[in-house]
Amino acid sequence: MIPGRVARCGDVSGGIHVLAAVSDAVLRMPEAARPDHLLVHLDPIVDTGAPLDRIECHSASRSLLVTGDAAVALPAAVWLHELAHVAMSGARPQGTVAGRLVAAVEEGVADFV
Repeated sequence: MIPGRVARCGDVSGGIHVLAAVSDAVLRMPEAARPDHLLVHLDPIVDTGAPLDRIECHSASRSLLVTGDAAVALPAAVWLHELAHVAMSGARPQGTVAGRLVAAVEEGVADFV
């Protein structure tokens, strides 16, 4: 993955709109679940070599990968879902069955959020 540029508050080329959407979603989360640190990467290139479509959590770096133009218009529920994945990032059990079980539970929790 090529992470793309990190969105900054003074970024007037799309980044400020993405940060406003992220900020709105973070404020909708319960305070205890809010990430204490969050990087937002704009217009990353994922492992397939293609640009990312909209928004995705990168668990290894506890970051959000965002395609600026498309992501800004997404409903808050989509942002909350991905932020929940960021909040749940961390060590995972080894093994296929345990890994799939944790991934399924995490996906359900993110959908609930």
